Parts: sequence; structure tokens; C-alpha cells
Amino acid sequence: MGLLTRLSAANGRVIEGRAWIDPELDAALDQLPVVTPEQTVELALAHLRPIRTDPERHVQATEAFGKHFAKNADLVRARAGYPEPDDPETAADVLALLGTTLVERAWLVRGNGLASTVSGKSFGHFHTLLEEADHALVEALRLVPGHPAAATKRLATALGAGAPEDEWWERFGVARQVRPTLYPAHRLMLTSRCAKWYGSDEAMFRFAREVAAAAPPGDPVVAMLPLAHIEYFCAMGIRLPQGSDFANAPDAVRERQADVGAVIEASRRWCGQSGRLPPPHPRGIEAHQLFAGFFMWTEGQEQLTRWHLRQSKGRMSSQPWGYIPQRNLEAFRAAHVEFGVGLGRFAR
Repeated sequence: MGLLTRLSAANGRVIEGRAWIDPELDAALDQLPVVTPEQTVELALAHLRPIRTDPERHVQATEAFGKHFAKNADLVRARAGYPEPDDPETAADVLALLGTTLVERAWLVRGNGLASTVSGKSFGHFHTLLEEADHALVEALRLVPGHPAAATKRLATALGAGAPEDEWWERFGVARQVRPTLYPAHRLMLTSRCAKWYGSDEAMFRFAREVAAAAPPGDPVVAMLPLAHIEYFCAMGIRLPQGSDFANAPDAVRERQADVGAVIEASRRWCGQSGRLPPPHPRGIEAHQLFAGFFMWTEGQEQLTRWHLRQSKGRMSSQPWGYIPQRNLEAFRAAHVEFGVGLGRFAR
């Protein structure tokens, strides 16, 4: 089936930007547009408070709220101005939310294009926002050492500001204090290791392989390995899955076939044999889609592709689909059609 046919055949609504199975977070986000602007920050803080003991959920929710407030950061700035001398955890949550919001705002200002496409004025505003964000995040960590959302987002400010390598590892160590396999911290660290940022192909793959080998069974952080391959493929300019037409696959895809066994082993380390779901995890849907994305580029792995895609539940993660500019939604739908995975029963 050709690509255009697959795109036109794909149907069913897709849930974008919510790559999780967390009804409470969905409900909180759905409520934000129907309360007053001043109430939105308090609603976010009320959601964050009871999940502080779950670092993965806490970071994920902080990121989700940060995206919401990115176009109106003044709401969070104003709330951060209220002192919380008797409640350092709430104060830290507010500052982590402010830092996250400002990081999201900074990237809206900069855009996702190459540095050569960004004006000097936009770059100046971008760096000013990142500096303000980092200041808020440092203060959050002073109040609550190891605060997972604040520590994770300090990796994002390092990405934008170009921190020295030793500082990257120091920030990464702080982010791993509360949870050694904290998924978003590893994702940002891998990004920093890739060639288009501050590393190289070798550094990126070395990091991904070490993470996959050290991960405890049942932890989706092993998805750093397929993510590294997808980063590599996209750096080579390969934008669409090749699994259904491997005979015409680019050389860069063929070169990585020796690593297929390692990615299959990483999948098994997380999920066991195909057909057995791993323990629930806030980043599970994203990790499943990364494995599916890699296996789409791989000869003879249709069954694993299908199985991992099926766990998407109609929810599209930013990765790997964000690597297909302007066509990510179409590609997500097309992949489901290509591998016979329905969307309709999942999407709302």
C-alpha cells in the first residue's frame, strides 16, 4: 500500500500532546480553560501536591502544565512572587513550574528551526528566558534538594545555553537523585550527547547502550536505545519508516541492522516477551512508540512494530513523530493503518 493511499485510508481521531494514561492529569488539564486565570495555577499546584512521591508523574504533570502556561507565563510569575516560608515543597513546586513554563516559552520564541534561521533579537530573548528559568529552578532545588521537575528542567536550560560537559553530568546526577532511571532526564541527556547538539554519534550510542544495559527489568528507560537510532536516522535525512519497503532502504538504515538484536533485547528487558504488558509507567506510551518507530525501519519486525503501536491507545507522543515535520499526525495514522492497528476504539 503506497504512502498516499495509507494517509487517505487512515481515520479516527488522535489524542495529541497527552502521551500518558492518567485520567487525573487529563481531568486537570481539561479544567484549566473553564476556571479563572488566577485559579489555573492553584489548580495545577493542587494536582502536583499529592503526586510528589511519584517523580515520573510529577515531572510529567509539571511539563504538561508548563506547556499550558507557556503563552501566559506572567500567571506563574505572579504566583511565584507569593512567599511560602512554611511550605518549602509548595514553593519549590511553584518555582519548578515557573522554570518549566519559561523553558517552554523560550522555545516558542526561538522556534524549532536551525540556529541560522533565528534572528539575533529572538536569540537574545531566548537566552534571557532561559536565564530566568534556570534561576527559578536553582531556587527550587535549594528549597527541596533533588526536586525532580526542577532538576530535569535544568538539563533543558543547559541544552539551550550550551553548558560545559562536566556541568551536564553534574546536573544529570542531581536529576537522578530521587529516581536513578528518571525517564525525562535520560531523554534530555541523550539529546545533549547527539551530534546535532554537543556530542557525536559515538557518544550518543554509548550513552544509550549503557542506559539500556543498566536499566532494571520493567523500566522503559531502555527506550533511549531506539531513540538514539531514530535520532541517527533523522540526522541522515530519513523521514519516513522503511519497514514495508526495506529493499529500497537508505544505506544509513542498513548500517544499523547489526544493532537490531540489541534493541529487541531492550524491548524484552522492559516488556518481557511480546504480548505481556510491562508495569504501568507514566512514560510507557512514549517508550512504546519509540520502539515501534525503530522497528518500522527494520526488516522483518512487523510483529514487534504492531505490538508496540497497539499500546499507543490512540495517543500520539512527541517522539518519534515530531521528527516528521508538518506530517507527524499523518505519519502516526498511516503507521497504524500500515500495521493494522485501529485508532477508533481508543481515540476520543
